[in-house]
Amino acid sequence: MELCLWSFLPGGYADLPAAVLELVFSYLTVTELLRAAQVCTTWQALINHTRFWFRRMYQLGIQMNPELKSKLIGSQVDQCDTLRLLQSACLYEEDAASLQLYVGGSAENMDNGRWWEIKEEDILVASVLLLSRMPRKVSLRLRSDPAHIRNIGIFLLVLSFNSCDVSIEDLYSWRNSCNSSDQLLDKLNACKRCRLLDFKGNLSPLFISELPDTITKLSLSIRDPQVLSGLQTVILPKLKWLTVHIEGQSVAANTLSKLRWAQRLHLYVSNLCDGDEGWLATAAYAMMPASGFARLYFPRSMFSPAGAKAAIKRLADTGIVVVCDVTMSSPHVTPDSHEDLWRYTDQQLRCWFRSLRFRDGLHMVVSPNSTI
Repeated sequence: MELCLWSFLPGGYADLPAAVLELVFSYLTVTELLRAAQVCTTWQALINHTRFWFRRMYQLGIQMNPELKSKLIGSQVDQCDTLRLLQSACLYEEDAASLQLYVGGSAENMDNGRWWEIKEEDILVASVLLLSRMPRKVSLRLRSDPAHIRNIGIFLLVLSFNSCDVSIEDLYSWRNSCNSSDQLLDKLNACKRCRLLDFKGNLSPLFISELPDTITKLSLSIRDPQVLSGLQTVILPKLKWLTVHIEGQSVAANTLSKLRWAQRLHLYVSNLCDGDEGWLATAAYAMMPASGFARLYFPRSMFSPAGAKAAIKRLADTGIVVVCDVTMSSPHVTPDSHEDLWRYTDQQLRCWFRSLRFRDGLHMVVSPNSTI
């Protein structure tokens, strides 16, 4: 039916009974309905209602888990996001090609049984496809503040009802320890059907206990020492890789505690500079497992070569054990000083030294024999 409906309806079309309007609207396509919602406030109020679109989904044969439906209309979910999801699902069922024009994003590689790597701009498209498809694994990497990413809550809620493996990297909260990944985990735990294997972000002490026992790789940014205390009581039988990130001087070193069950602990300490070596050694010693650290990373540091040497010497004198290597990112480390630090680290800590330099927009590992 052409959407010139209002041209032949009587002048009082806005006052027609809702039952009559719903009957008329049942003959319109989803695209026409979305345009009809812009005609007048009466039509808008009727069309932009979740009840209307749940009925349209039923007519189109789209099945939804009753528990998921209940949560979508609950008070904890933004109803504008819910409405957009339902409209998008109906639009995809009628005309898949129109979905990307309506919501943006891409459905590339989102097929059954595949590994989905979801970008921020594809979140709504992925939410729609998760209603009818079953990927093998879903990976989500967030570079923006999760609080400002539209439809992220709806996506995680729908994902939680899908039986697949899940990997979430909240890089924004990982790098900015004042931020939080609590709501991401909260939404993902709405239905414990999916299996969260990898998680990177920043959790408050209240949410540490919400980590599922399916975790195999965990990377946490720490600002509150109580997070480490909370981790002591969490049982993660499948955990194989644990990484902790602390910003230099952001936590009192004497408030940190050891993770006695940790076997391979990777420690990131960011934003260090000359003069921080005492705090660094104390903090590292407070957290070091009995087997030592797997690796130490000093990203976004401002260490001079002399400051880096002082830090390495202080770590060695404190009894810090590093199994693999120390990796540092500092604009002051030159190729010549890198080779000197490599030899000095081998002498003091009996491990490798690597430096990361930022060049042409890419992070590059500088080898001992590099001429960069």
